[in-house]
Amino acid sequence: MVMAATAVGSDTDTIATMAGALIGAITDGNPEGPLMDAELIASEAERFASISSGNVSRPQAYPDLLRWDPPRSQVDVLGRDESGLVIAGLGSATELPDPGGALGDYRWRWIKTDFGQTMLIKGRGELPLIHQSLLPVREDPPGHPASGISQMRLLPVEDAQRNSEAHGGPRGEPARPAPLDRGVDLDTVMKWLESEGMGDDRAVGYAIRRVARDGSPEQLVLLLGLLRDRLRE
Repeated sequence: MVMAATAVGSDTDTIATMAGALIGAITDGNPEGPLMDAELIASEAERFASISSGNVSRPQAYPDLLRWDPPRSQVDVLGRDESGLVIAGLGSATELPDPGGALGDYRWRWIKTDFGQTMLIKGRGELPLIHQSLLPVREDPPGHPASGISQMRLLPVEDAQRNSEAHGGPRGEPARPAPLDRGVDLDTVMKWLESEGMGDDRAVGYAIRRVARDGSPEQLVLLLGLLRDRLRE
């Protein structure tokens, strides 16, 4: 594995990763010496094993693809939002005290993500602001005790109130927000589909799934009608 990782001129990271996976599958012990992010690697292995057994597991969070517009330059992936340091596509992070290095207007920084991965990232000296649409939508798996709570926090207060009013409770009880009904903007969905191409079955399937999961039954019916008309054109 070390030989593959240090074979300058070859595809070092890919080959060393494949070699490590094969060796790890037939070896009982751990690699010699300290291993970066050992806890993350172990927890992910346990999570995958749990998924393979059919158990519910917290999924990896990703940005909302309907609003995902990646930074034009890789040096703009690292930035800040109101909460602090963030990585586009990955979420919150902290800068480690280990010194990186400067190169003109750019800096190398050692970064630790909120899910435990360590990275060496090249970014601007003055970090740009990262829009919320470039950050992961944190969701808990179905059946997770915190699933309804965390998902409803994604809604602005006024949207949560509108959803609550739209789903009245029985016997005159105060309405409770539907955990997955976060609201959908069909104009945004259709614009995204047009940009991806109506002939892209995966894009169409994703749009239908999003509206079915997050929108109202009326919005789903309306989307299907719009898709039918557009595809027949």
